[in-house]
Amino acid sequence: RWEKLRTHPRIFMLSMGMAAGAFGQALVNLFFRPYPMILLAYSVSASCVLILAAFWAMPTTLAKANLFLFLDAVVYIQIGGALDYWFTASHECVPSGPAFDYTYYSTYTRVVGSIA
Repeated sequence: RWEKLRTHPRIFMLSMGMAAGAFGQALVNLFFRPYPMILLAYSVSASCVLILAAFWAMPTTLAKANLFLFLDAVVYIQIGGALDYWFTASHECVPSGPAFDYTYYSTYTRVVGSIA
């Protein structure tokens, strides 16, 4: 029953560190929301510690793949929300915008998204 923990204690410690980091992020967000530099400092430092811990706990190839997926998620720019506002804004707000009705826009994007 405890064989996996005994065979891979570093992976277990890494997972506990990730859980602690996520809990710490929740606490920092809860208590330090008006101070964005504290949020940034915690996020960057926790990320660096967890990346180093991943290289300590995992085989190098797996740790590199993990780092790649982390960096891919970090640098991905999400513009979906901004585009939603642009597509559905009135002509008074965005004179050259399409001004779609929200129901039409959400239905059309879901249909096209499911086809693609």
